[in-house]
Amino acid sequence: LTGITTDLGLGFARLLTIQKTDVIYSRELRLTYLRLGTISSFVFGSALGALLFIKFQYEGFFVCGLISLYGAWIGRKEKHEAHKLEAFEP
Repeated sequence: LTGITTDLGLGFARLLTIQKTDVIYSRELRLTYLRLGTISSFVFGSALGALLFIKFQYEGFFVCGLISLYGAWIGRKEKHEAHKLEAFEP
């Protein structure tokens, strides 16, 4: 997370110095949101994992595993559908 946090700080600095009409601004804004989302997900997941461990001990890790499996399934499904669409483009 230290690298992402550094990149987030640099991204904020770039956003303050780049003109909003510049093409780079929209790209940097998307990257900043992505970095914020990554850091927020890590913090939320860590807190949820700690609470689940307090409540359910080691069985709480099954919830984290199920969430990961669901994410992998959704990602695979989206990738499969994207490839199916690419095959029919002229």
